[in-house]
Amino acid sequence: MSATLHVDVVGKGPPLVLLHGWAMHGGVFAPLVARLRDAYTLHVVDLPGHGRSRDCTVPLALEACVEAIAHSVPRAPWCGWSLGGLLALHAAATRPDAVPALAVPSTWLAGRRDRLVDPRAMRDAAAMAPNAMFQVVEHAGHAPFLTHADEVAMRVDGFLQGLSS
Repeated sequence: MSATLHVDVVGKGPPLVLLHGWAMHGGVFAPLVARLRDAYTLHVVDLPGHGRSRDCTVPLALEACVEAIAHSVPRAPWCGWSLGGLLALHAAATRPDAVPALAVPSTWLAGRRDRLVDPRAMRDAAAMAPNAMFQVVEHAGHAPFLTHADEVAMRVDGFLQGLSS
């Protein structure tokens, strides 16, 4: 058993942290990594109990996970999907020094055909967040970065480029 999270680091450019959803691992982001690796240094985290962090002793609890991730990655925007999105939002609310992009603006991408998280609920949640932008990936479900990787990569890149302007 190890207290260390597994983080794959790939690409070149400014850092971006990718956080997967429940019962997955960082490899789920392979289509997005392929499209963003030339522009960003991606820190692809395997959450505790998942993937190559399956033996990690960090509890799969909100504060403990965010603390471990913050100590394992550089100061960077966090891009989370599903459970990873919850962790990114908590980090933004509690550690704006570690998660600069979510601390000020955020972008919320929903698949219009998502049957797990209704896009209307995401829209309403984004409306409550300061400086948030809500976008729908028209023919996507719960994991739009898998089925519409080009479109998601373009939107993530556009959001991050807007931060540096």
